[in-house]
Amino acid sequence: MQVSKKKLGKEDIQVSVNITNTGKRRGKEVVQFYINDKISTVTTPVMVLKRFEKIDLNLGESKRVSFNLSYKDLSLWS
Repeated sequence: MQVSKKKLGKEDIQVSVNITNTGKRRGKEVVQFYINDKISTVTTPVMVLKRFEKIDLNLGESKRVSFNLSYKDLSLWS
C-alpha cells in the first residue's frame, strides 16, 4: 500500500494498492479501505470502512486501486 503523504493536512491524500489475481481462473475482488484512530480522545469504532471498489481480474492480471480521502473523511466529531 502506498500513501501520498505521511502527515495529514487540509489537502486530500491518495491511498493506492496493487491487486493481482494469483488464482487459476478469472475472479472478482472487493478492495476495502478501513481506518482506525489509536490516539483519539473521542470513542471510535475499531475499524471504519471509508472506501471500497469491486474489480474484475483475469488470470494473472494486476490492477492498481486508488482512493482519494479528504480531510473530512479522516475527521472525528464529538
